[in-house]
Amino acid sequence: SDIKKAIAFLQERYWCNISLDDIAKEVNISPYHLVRLFKSETGKTPFEFLTDIKIEQAKKLITHSNFNMTEISGLCGFLNASHFSIVFKKKTGYTPSEFKSHSMM
Repeated sequence: SDIKKAIAFLQERYWCNISLDDIAKEVNISPYHLVRLFKSETGKTPFEFLTDIKIEQAKKLITHSNFNMTEISGLCGFLNASHFSIVFKKKTGYTPSEFKSHSMM
């Protein structure tokens, strides 16, 4: 389906600067139709879904790599470490450093 293709596109390119137009072009439907379909099938907008992919990848890198938080923010496609930290805390309830401390226990 179009949404499965869109999800695969997001998973393959989560670290890139992806726009709604990029996703819509990939699945060959209008951006507005994509948002409606995506939300009805996943319960999230494409942007929310993409953010969740980025956070999940960041959790893996925090737990299983020696990258610092600035490197992780870049590898996961965030604009900067500050933005990464804000979004991470909003999604998980922890700052990236707190998450790292908790995962080490």
